[in-house]
Amino acid sequence: MHFLAVYFGSGYESKMLRAEGISFQAGQKRIVDTVSLDIKSGEFVAVVGPNGAGKSTLLKLLTGDLPASSGYVSFLRRPLSQWAQAEVAKRRGVLMQQNNLSFAFTVFEVVLMGRMPHNNGVESDKDVEIVFEALESVGLVDYADRIFPTLSGGEQQRVHLARILAQIWEPPTDGQRLLLLDEPTASLDIVYQQQVLQIARQFANQGTAVLAILHDLNLAAHYADNVMMLKNGRVTFSGPPAKIFQVENIQQTFDVSVMIIPHPKTDKPLVTYLPDDATEVPTI
Repeated sequence: MHFLAVYFGSGYESKMLRAEGISFQAGQKRIVDTVSLDIKSGEFVAVVGPNGAGKSTLLKLLTGDLPASSGYVSFLRRPLSQWAQAEVAKRRGVLMQQNNLSFAFTVFEVVLMGRMPHNNGVESDKDVEIVFEALESVGLVDYADRIFPTLSGGEQQRVHLARILAQIWEPPTDGQRLLLLDEPTASLDIVYQQQVLQIARQFANQGTAVLAILHDLNLAAHYADNVMMLKNGRVTFSGPPAKIFQVENIQQTFDVSVMIIPHPKTDKPLVTYLPDDATEVPTI
């Protein structure tokens, strides 16, 4: 099953982030193949799929970090290519999967970098206040004076999240903000996985459009309004989790047997791996 277009919203309000038929080709391989999506303000969309499905490449196309081989991306009803980077940065926060930073900055200084689009490098009392609010939101306010490279991988991930949250902490006058997250729960334990996605959900509830690449289907089912499944660069299924998290859809996309039951508290789909005799790990 191959949907060429995925529209989660409709009408004027749906035009926060739109991709129309975008593809990306590397040599003879098409990594992203004719994907379309339309995300509106206040919506949380999760992108899921097996390794190598093209999820991170798709995100780079949506941010403009990679040029699309075909199709186009628009942000707030204007082609992304027509936006000045400084203006986009005031409205859009992007957490990439790899954030290499080896200099001996303090945690406070790293998060303060998120305020640069707003202050041209000259910090104000308001910037400092926002930095501490962002650090508090990720549970690291007491780490402000720590040297960033000395932190664990999970702690560094949370600092980078605080940095991009500080970047879009206050909405612009029209209230339009966008949060793009590439595997934001990587390197995090179960408590901080929930914390990070609760933050993303809160931003969506405040009107921010959120797109997150996730590996955990149950996290996607719990937090996202809509889910897009990718396989081999193509959209296989899309829609609300309760609709598309079906056994046959997941088997087709991930090539794995699963069982789906309602969550005992939320009634949302709960996906469980279902080994068969051929794939069961032998007992040692």
